[in-house]
Amino acid sequence: MDADSLKVLEIIEDQFSGSLPFTDKADPEIIKREFSMSKNAFKRAVGHLLKEGKVKITENKIEVIN
Repeated sequence: MDADSLKVLEIIEDQFSGSLPFTDKADPEIIKREFSMSKNAFKRAVGHLLKEGKVKITENKIEVIN
């Protein structure tokens, strides 16, 4: 897992109790504020997590799969 993916996973688990209240389609400013990364970097990281089966994306949120 790359550094951005690990960072996103840790933040979702630690700061959002495993459920991020927005998706990768969120405003770039929200992503920058919460993750200190660009929207493109965030989307890549979430994509890696999705492929690895670590998260699932619903209509309104990203959830960690345990």
